[in-house]
Amino acid sequence: MGQGVHLCATCCIFTLTSEQANYVAAELQNPAKQLPLAINTAVPLAAACYVLTNAAYYILVPWKVVGTTDAIAVTAMSRLLGKPGALTMAALIIAVVAGAMNGNIFVIGRLIVAAAHKGYLPAAFGYIGHMREASRPAADAADGQAPPPSFNAPLNAYLLGFALTSLYILTCPFRFLLTYDGIAEYSFFFLAVLGALVLRVREPRMHRPYRPVVLAPAVFVLVCGGVVVRGAIFEPWKAGIFLVVLAVGLIGYWGAALVRRRRE
Repeated sequence: MGQGVHLCATCCIFTLTSEQANYVAAELQNPAKQLPLAINTAVPLAAACYVLTNAAYYILVPWKVVGTTDAIAVTAMSRLLGKPGALTMAALIIAVVAGAMNGNIFVIGRLIVAAAHKGYLPAAFGYIGHMREASRPAADAADGQAPPPSFNAPLNAYLLGFALTSLYILTCPFRFLLTYDGIAEYSFFFLAVLGALVLRVREPRMHRPYRPVVLAPAVFVLVCGGVVVRGAIFEPWKAGIFLVVLAVGLIGYWGAALVRRRRE
């Protein structure tokens, strides 16, 4: 069980760091060129490191220990280099997790802002560079235009993400969060890429700055579908919780769309 938890955690960090580039494509000057370059170089390198690292774990750590430890990397380095090696590995893991979380925080803020701009969240969560509408700088007397904010951080969006994350950490055990996140996240990966495949058929002439070979998204859909089905089979009640949350989200989505249509 311990090795399984470690593998799942490592996989989640790898997935986060590799797919976050899609959410911040608007920050790139030339996403059609830079996004494929980043993905095609980073993903194979990270995957190779992931496989080699886990192979090293199995070489260094006995099988009976692999199944009982939740800190397989620290255990492996402890057997290889002793306590100093274990402490060094623990520090490196903290740095890696901090880096992954930094990217995740950046992405979550942008997603919340986008949802607020679409009307699915209160407009206050879409503010950039300020926390209240009234706190915007006064218009410049010369041209009547308000000067740009001194920074471009979505403060309210970050605060919302911090509050929700803190709530999850304080109320749910780590294993529950890990399994639930895997089912939920890979469900949306599956639906997003499946939608891209459907659009390939329905809208073949649509402009696509990045158009991969159809085999790649097809294999991705099959793998994600397998991950979701496996998670639902082994953890059916967690999958049920996800379906309930998804249903609540859909009701909110349809309600926001109805309100927006009435305003228009």
